[in-house]
Amino acid sequence: MNIADSLSTIAEFSIGLAGFTAIVAIFANSREKVGATMLLRTMNLLVISFVPGFIALLLLVLLSLPVDSNPIIRITSSTFVLYLLTITFYQYRSRRNMTEVERQKLNPIIWLVCLCITLTTIGLQIVGLSSTIAIGTGMLLLGMVMHLILGALIFSIIIISILRGSAGVT
Repeated sequence: MNIADSLSTIAEFSIGLAGFTAIVAIFANSREKVGATMLLRTMNLLVISFVPGFIALLLLVLLSLPVDSNPIIRITSSTFVLYLLTITFYQYRSRRNMTEVERQKLNPIIWLVCLCITLTTIGLQIVGLSSTIAIGTGMLLLGMVMHLILGALIFSIIIISILRGSAGVT
């Protein structure tokens, strides 16, 4: 599979995940009140699902230009690292701003898993930035796929919590 096919697949999965998130949000909003826990999970999932798709589509456009791909891959990886650091900080701040009751609905193990996946993805991008272009491209693609797997995990958590009635939706 060449890079264009890989990026197209990532973009399609990303858009599909974002679409299903919107459907879940509509069903959750059909109830009387959406809690802070459900809002945090939904916002995180939307951001997590949109960014790899945006990066993949942008990279497809940039790689089609008649310029050297090495700086494009490196700049994209650097931007992805900045995004990952920003989203991690946002998630941490959002958790701190929740009430204790809402915070208890969040499983700390899931937070740890999300943090580990994010830190691993950052590590992959750093390895890619310090390596050859072929390894850098592979690390960027692997990082985006790992990020989408994280999105699928959060999507599953949202669905399960809605079914159990513990999503902060009353």
